[in-house]
Amino acid sequence: MLHIILVASALVSCGMAHAALDVLSSSAPHLEEPVTTHRLRAWRQRAAPLVAAPRLTELVRESFDDTDFASRGWYDNTSVETVYDAERGDSVFQASWTEHLQCVPRGGGGMRLQIAGAKQLSVDFYLKYSANWVGDGPQARVSHHIIELLTDQDSSSLDRYHNLANNHLTTYIEGRTNDVVVGIQDASDIDEGNIDVDLTRTLNGACAGCNGDYGNPGDNGSVPYPPQVCFEADGVHLNGRLWASSTAPVTNGVWHHMRYSIAMNTVSADRVNEDGRLAVYVDDMTVPVLSHNNVVFTKVDTAWSQVIVGPYLSNGNPLSAAQTLWIDDLVVAAGFADASPGKVSLLQPVDGATDVPIDTNIRFRVVAEGLVDLATLALLEDGRKHCLAGQLCSGGTADLVSTGTAADMTITYDPVVSYPYDHLVALAVDASDEEGNALDESYSFTTSAGGLRYGPSGCSCGSAEGNAATALLPGLLFGLRRRRRGGWMRGVA
Repeated sequence: MLHIILVASALVSCGMAHAALDVLSSSAPHLEEPVTTHRLRAWRQRAAPLVAAPRLTELVRESFDDTDFASRGWYDNTSVETVYDAERGDSVFQASWTEHLQCVPRGGGGMRLQIAGAKQLSVDFYLKYSANWVGDGPQARVSHHIIELLTDQDSSSLDRYHNLANNHLTTYIEGRTNDVVVGIQDASDIDEGNIDVDLTRTLNGACAGCNGDYGNPGDNGSVPYPPQVCFEADGVHLNGRLWASSTAPVTNGVWHHMRYSIAMNTVSADRVNEDGRLAVYVDDMTVPVLSHNNVVFTKVDTAWSQVIVGPYLSNGNPLSAAQTLWIDDLVVAAGFADASPGKVSLLQPVDGATDVPIDTNIRFRVVAEGLVDLATLALLEDGRKHCLAGQLCSGGTADLVSTGTAADMTITYDPVVSYPYDHLVALAVDASDEEGNALDESYSFTTSAGGLRYGPSGCSCGSAEGNAATALLPGLLFGLRRRRRGGWMRGVA
């Protein structure tokens, strides 16, 4: 998310320069036909797009409209159930648990697809629960799986059928009753000789439990549940960690648009960095129902490389009746899809301001909660495009000067020539973050109506007559205030 805050500063002038500019500005670049908001929009439509496309690379698109899954690269169980859904307008994936304590749905286990390795992944799909949906049960200590993701530690062209648990890392796109949940397990990495020993400052041991806690063990969600577990089964330890929404945003009997994004943490030569990310958006929400920026998924350099559509009830169906979930229009992409829109806050000159000094500078502040795509940041000023110095600026000038850091920048535009009097200045700030969220804000202000109120003789110099008479005096020394990086220029009439 971006926050751009626009402010302006002005230098108060004196002498006869303003009066001279009233007469001489017919040759100044700014005294073209005033750029109205309509003209500005038209210019922007003709110009090349300023905002970069979202930084996502599509890896998987599955509509479930037919069952020829193998032709699209899916394997393992390609006999999953599909059913026509009138609301969606075509077939959808169906997972139905018809028997009491049933774990695997009637259509069988999951279907798999190998993907290009990605350290950031966005999983976008539509989800619907049956009206009686409870998952593993309202007070279950486990969550139900919807989609699983394996990494290249376990999934490769030589090992396409690796276990979905008790491995180096499985990431679960899941829920618990009506919560949204992201879960992980990395039981193969557990150091059995150091159970409950803190190995978080080393590159040894597991991340999801049994060998220490990274300070962000997860969330309880709306149903109390230990967010991190370590337990013994058949002589070996297993683990798990969950991040769950604090509310239950997925209602039964309704299609919901689910958007899960995850990003691997980085690993240094001697330590694990707590900089992994996850975010989950439901429907048209622009604020995630679940978000963390200090997640630890792994202690090695790895990437997600396999997608499994494999709904599963860990405790089995607690109902005597059937319960069902449906999935439609699955899209998996490399990249982190941040649905939080950017925000432009204009402070000064405020939109519609009048009597603004003609020699104003334009300054705006960019505060980034995500990553700013500096190449897309531009100021449109009276139809002219300005970009950050050092950036490519097709069709414009790279003359915006920035100070500060990439997370908190102050950007200054210093016009080469002062604005004319009584002039409508149309401005727009365009930018995007690296997830492609666009900023698009336009505003305008009007400069002051005249020059100095009184000249050296005491006459009013704000009128056209006074300005013309003053400018025509032979030998008059006037200061034509031109804005240069090095200071003011003076001229002699």
